Amino acid sequence: MKRRLALVAATSAIGFTSAAWAANAPVSGLGARGAVAGTDLIPVLPNGSTNLMSAQASDIKKFALNSIDIYGADPTGVTDTTSYIQAALNTGQSLTCNGVYKVSATLTMSTTASHGQVIAGSGATNSGGGITAGRCVFKPAPGMTGAVFKIDGTPFGGWLQGFGFENLTIDLANMTDVSSNVAFNQVQAYDGHYDHIRVVNDGANKRAWLFSTGAYTTTLRDTQGNILDCEGTSTANGATTITVFSHDGGSVVSNYCNSLRFIGGAYQGTGNTKFYFRNGTDYEIATDVEGTGVFLNVDSTVNYLFSHTELQGFSGTYMIGTPGQSTILLDQQVNYNTYPFGLGVGGVKFNNQGAAGLSSFYSGASGADYQMIVGRIGNDVLFGVAGSASDILPGTAAGDGVLTTLPGGSALFLGGGDVPGAKVTASGFYTYGAGTMQTGIVNITPSSDTDALTVQNRAGAYLFDVNTSSGFTSVLNGQGLIGYSGSFTGQTWKITTSNGVSLFQEDIAQPAADGVALQVNNAAATKNVFSISTAPASPGMYLNATLVIAGSPPTYTSGFSTGTPTIVGTTSAAFTVAIGATPAVTGVLGMPVASSGWNCLGVDRTTPAGTIRETATNMTSVTFALSSTIASDVLQFQCTGY
Repeated sequence: MKRRLALVAATSAIGFTSAAWAANAPVSGLGARGAVAGTDLIPVLPNGSTNLMSAQASDIKKFALNSIDIYGADPTGVTDTTSYIQAALNTGQSLTCNGVYKVSATLTMSTTASHGQVIAGSGATNSGGGITAGRCVFKPAPGMTGAVFKIDGTPFGGWLQGFGFENLTIDLANMTDVSSNVAFNQVQAYDGHYDHIRVVNDGANKRAWLFSTGAYTTTLRDTQGNILDCEGTSTANGATTITVFSHDGGSVVSNYCNSLRFIGGAYQGTGNTKFYFRNGTDYEIATDVEGTGVFLNVDSTVNYLFSHTELQGFSGTYMIGTPGQSTILLDQQVNYNTYPFGLGVGGVKFNNQGAAGLSSFYSGASGADYQMIVGRIGNDVLFGVAGSASDILPGTAAGDGVLTTLPGGSALFLGGGDVPGAKVTASGFYTYGAGTMQTGIVNITPSSDTDALTVQNRAGAYLFDVNTSSGFTSVLNGQGLIGYSGSFTGQTWKITTSNGVSLFQEDIAQPAADGVALQVNNAAATKNVFSISTAPASPGMYLNATLVIAGSPPTYTSGFSTGTPTIVGTTSAAFTVAIGATPAVTGVLGMPVASSGWNCLGVDRTTPAGTIRETATNMTSVTFALSSTIASDVLQFQCTGY
């Protein structure tokens, strides 16, 4: 009797009524069950025993699949079971599903209990969402908007970790075709996986996956969905490290996302953009692309893009825009050289689809002949032959060669205008602008006045500088040595040394017009301490702005002898006067203009008894008294201005 009472208590816990038991009714005649609690008793017949016993429901669940159906979800797709599925998700336990489940609001995994939670179906449908018995499908009701599943640790201020979805389908047939309607939205969550997941009936704009700021370290494997979207909000707030294996889709959109990998699978469609990238770095594409439209849509905010894609079934536009540095493109189509190898590093492009004027090497362009040899010891050479005009550098013609050696530790610079460093022509050696190079002689004419030649040390300081923008300037270790300074009216040349000493083996100054050829001022620059003038009217050497030595000889005025004496000399510093047959007792010479007058010393070279004495002077003449001179005497003079 006691055993019978225990059995009645156990069976009552699962809905049996005393009347049903007494009437020996079939199971279908039992009362409706309610929600099962963990403490409810369930009859159990132990293996090998004839005695029926009871066990708590919480113990039974340890040995049974934890289906969302247990929590009240309707697997027929007739009843909206959003709340029941959410209740199952809130337990944090991994769940199974088998059937079609109608939902009308976003299902969230957003509590710490969801760490490690996996939703596993019994298999996905076909690509059209066709229902096959024993499969798992989540299907939003008409009018639903937003995401079907949202995985986000934001509500508890962290990241949801270790989650997963496996072997199921999301059918978006009842959602309008806009980008805000999404199958999976992953926000602050990582270490997640999506295996054998299909998103079907997602149209041209709905998102199969949307990775938002905070999503990272996640894999998709053997998945299907038209659009994969990765949207950060800034460089510092994005998504990263999303790896997609064998995905069947249409497009990838990425903005402020980094470290994206697309390995295997296929991206197809007619007229769509297959990969649209902005504001990110570190992308790898190794997949199959088919259909039409655009393969790559990029700009300079996209860096470190590596693509080796099979484009054999693709007939659209290869690329719109130009990616940033360190781009490697190894994509192939049809004959395996339509889009040949392209490498862009810091603005230098190797074989950029054979486009003229883009510093191309190894081009697939018809008739091009390119080489690049970069080696060690005897092969430190960079060499290119232009296949068409401006093929290697602007200004080159077909057949032109660019050759330079690059020994270890050296650097090669080209100007901002991409002018060639050197070029051999029929008339000589072309350097920068119009010029020639011969043994020991280099003439450089830049296209516009600027620094024509600079030598810098490793730190970038000027060791030697020749500037043509304001006259010739030579600078050694930042110290001006000789060159034009100021205006041509005030001063033409300036000599400066750190210790005040200048040594010259030979120095020739020739002004553009006759005038002051060399001038040295005092510190105040108010007086000519020393100057040399080439002016025809008053050539000579000046001290303190006073003519000291005239650069021309005196002229004969009167006296010395009958007839005109002969004057020999080129300056006032030293000259001779040869007198005639009948000597005179006086003589007058015309002189260049002095500040006040002239001091002259005279000696009779021929007759020792002859004497010459200066008796009068002014700014332009000197008068001498002669004594004891005889016919044909040669008189020698030295005159200094004052």
